[in-house]
Amino acid sequence: MTKSVNFIYSMVIFISLFMVAMQTQRIYQCIKESDCPQYMCSAGLRANCVDRGVCKCVPVWWRKFHVLT
Repeated sequence: MTKSVNFIYSMVIFISLFMVAMQTQRIYQCIKESDCPQYMCSAGLRANCVDRGVCKCVPVWWRKFHVLT
């Protein structure tokens, strides 16, 4: 009985670690904004080339250069 319970516990831990590893976000390299794939962001967000040539999801209203007027 304890062997089967240990087996179930170890399977749950293994599967949960596998699921966490699958949820990691892929890093897309970019030079300009058109290099970023648009499918990587959910609704209300768009892909933008920021942070040393890395694509990130930012809100639609976000601008790369803020100008004080």
